Amino acid sequence: MSRRWISLAVKGIGLALFLWILASVDREGVMERIRSADGALLLLSFGLLAGTYIIKTIRWHFLVRLYEGKHTLKESWEIYIIGVFLSVITPAKLGEFGRIAYLVRNGMGKREAVTLNIVDRVLDVAVIGCVAVGAAGVLFGWKPLLIVVS
Repeated sequence: MSRRWISLAVKGIGLALFLWILASVDREGVMERIRSADGALLLLSFGLLAGTYIIKTIRWHFLVRLYEGKHTLKESWEIYIIGVFLSVITPAKLGEFGRIAYLVRNGMGKREAVTLNIVDRVLDVAVIGCVAVGAAGVLFGWKPLLIVVS
């Protein structure tokens, strides 16, 4: 089977899964929850989400430039958001493969593209770990946290 057909099949499966999930969502329930939400907190959450994507895109941009140095920030944004979109509509974070495919198609070696994605995921885990430690310190106090960590 050619690469084109495999690509079309993956896209078709992703679209079918997205439509299936969309069809099974209680849209009235979702809209009711949105209407009952605190507007200021909802706007704050969208702002924080946008800020997170901007920071992750800048990190991705620096990682890509370390390998080849030719991507613009706009291209890094497009690559990163393509990966996020594909991760949202497909199971098991398959968007990572979308980023790999995009990088390989634009001239990066497969090994480098995979390594770049692994490094990005490891950095995500490190950041989440730091946030978790800070949250545990706030929730349970710093003394118990230091006893458990040490």
